[in-house]
Amino acid sequence: MKIFITGGTTFISKFAAAYFAAKGDEVTVLNRGSREQVKGVKPILCDRMRLGDTLRGKYFDLILDITAYTREHIETLLESGVSFGDFIFVSSSAVYPETNRQPFTEDQTCGFNAVWGDYGLNKLKADGICMNRFRMPISSVRRISTVSMRICTVRRFLLIAPCRTGHFISRRTAT
Repeated sequence: MKIFITGGTTFISKFAAAYFAAKGDEVTVLNRGSREQVKGVKPILCDRMRLGDTLRGKYFDLILDITAYTREHIETLLESGVSFGDFIFVSSSAVYPETNRQPFTEDQTCGFNAVWGDYGLNKLKADGICMNRFRMPISSVRRISTVSMRICTVRRFLLIAPCRTGHFISRRTAT
């Protein structure tokens, strides 16, 4: 598979890039080049908000967008001229009010979280822009808690799950 990962040098994006590269997938990462690249990936060194024609005409089987924090991040990437088979946005449990019963579930109300503030609201707007403006099927993965993680593919979709505690919520929305 041809996989495009935003970030690729720290935390979840680094683990995802390393996993897929080791598996033999063709992995392209987008980052500013300020940290060491994972072995076996093809880096595109650029700020995601200043893509220009960098991605125009490129196709990836999967885009794994881990570094989007705002709707503008999503818009810039999706308006860059890139095309893809599947798109996974890594969201956050910060989209749930801290007063919700835990562990959070997908059927709970999303909204302002006093602990995370605008971060959670911005993630929620980024999630919504995919479904509402671009009207495309997406998978949104919301990290609930992490001790250590394992990454596996199920069919053509990515699941990121903690090894010991916590869980992730993954939602597939078809249009």
